Amino acid sequence: MKTTLSRRHFFEPALGTVMLLILPGCGGGGGTSIADAAAALGATPPAATPPAATPPAATPPAATPPAATPPAATPPAATPPAATPPAATPPAATPPPTPAVTSCGAQFDFNHGHVLVIQKADLDSPTAMSYDITGNADHGHSVTFSPAQLASLKAGASVTVTSTTSFFHQHVLTVSCV
Repeated sequence: MKTTLSRRHFFEPALGTVMLLILPGCGGGGGTSIADAAAALGATPPAATPPAATPPAATPPAATPPAATPPAATPPAATPPAATPPAATPPAATPPPTPAVTSCGAQFDFNHGHVLVIQKADLDSPTAMSYDITGNADHGHSVTFSPAQLASLKAGASVTVTSTTSFFHQHVLTVSCV
């Protein structure tokens, strides 16, 4: 037996199923139901499946009240301390003396033999003090400290100064005294 299948017969069932799903879903078809559309195409609509039941919302477990705590025991009544004579007021503390300056040191930004020496007595100078820092270098520079800078050195602070220019360069020195 020979079976002849035309294109129309081949595509008709597939096209009918697609139309069954599309027309009612997009509002087309003029109000035709799925069953009517299936009957018009000669197909049987699939059986309707009931919607899945949604589980009821979970209720949170009832809160358990906190355990009752027994009332705190009351401490026994304190006995007042025995009267003591007022303490003697200690003498006012004197601030520790400022350590005496014994030496001053300098850090040069780049050094090639220069040395700075500041005498202890110079730290009390009421006028500016200049120092030659040639040391072992083949050229000289000098640095100058104001009276305020000398006082800062005496108090233990660091002071930064810049040397004079010689041989196309100068030095930045950070000086501190201990």
